[in-house]
Amino acid sequence: MKDGLIISLLSVLPKNKIASFMGWNARIKLPKTLHRMLIRYFVWKYKINLEECNGDIDDFNSLSEFFIRTLKPNRRTIDDNPGNLASPVDGRVHTFGKIIDGQFEQYDGQVGSVSEMLGRPEEDETCQRYHNGEFIIIYLSPQDYHRVHSHDDGVLKEIQYQPGQLWPVFPVATQRIPHLFDRNERLVFHIEHPARSNTNSVLSMIGAFGVGRMTTDWNPIITNTNQPQQDITVKKTIQRGDEVGRFELGSTIILFFEPNQIQHWSVTSGQKVELGECIATYSLDKSS
Repeated sequence: MKDGLIISLLSVLPKNKIASFMGWNARIKLPKTLHRMLIRYFVWKYKINLEECNGDIDDFNSLSEFFIRTLKPNRRTIDDNPGNLASPVDGRVHTFGKIIDGQFEQYDGQVGSVSEMLGRPEEDETCQRYHNGEFIIIYLSPQDYHRVHSHDDGVLKEIQYQPGQLWPVFPVATQRIPHLFDRNERLVFHIEHPARSNTNSVLSMIGAFGVGRMTTDWNPIITNTNQPQQDITVKKTIQRGDEVGRFELGSTIILFFEPNQIQHWSVTSGQKVELGECIATYSLDKSS
């Protein structure tokens, strides 16, 4: 089905309820033979490398369990240079660059809003912190490893759950739907970095159609389950590479940084990146 037709249909269909139904089906424990066939088809269709994940097909009780498979030890190298920014995920770079007057580039001709993403007024102190900072958007496909990790050392201060829509996040959708990322369901992690002059960053996990379920070990919240908006105080020390949350299938992450934190982006739009890979260098005056 053409992407444009999918967007047209989803504009009139109950996206979140359909996504919940899809997730319920993905968590069903099928008879072993059917289960094996389903996962083998998924592996074939999306060219998934089974050599790098823990377990084999028979070790997963549902398609959902396979989506959030873990990696074997040492399959990813986490860049530990404090002057570098490490990718928090496996994925493909969508857009990146400057946040201008509180807006970031969603796609050519479409923007997103920092304040809408954070669910706070534009004049809020946290929103102003990133008003003219930097951002990067990385898309996770069904092929990718679906766990999200911290991009740097710091103190996790707060987790926000923002209910919302579940539009798909493929390129046609980001081109056609205004403010797609800050309209969709999301988990927002606020992190302070004492080693970099107590600057801050935001890591947002963005839900998408068919990916209505996001979870984190730091709170029992599960998205797309009719829960209200929540602001959860955490205050937990984390290290780069620590797991932050999980997508049940692929979606998107967005990082926000304060002005003058990023010196140089080391990626290009459309580039495939792996968890832990250096994607930018920090400005020297913000490093330890």
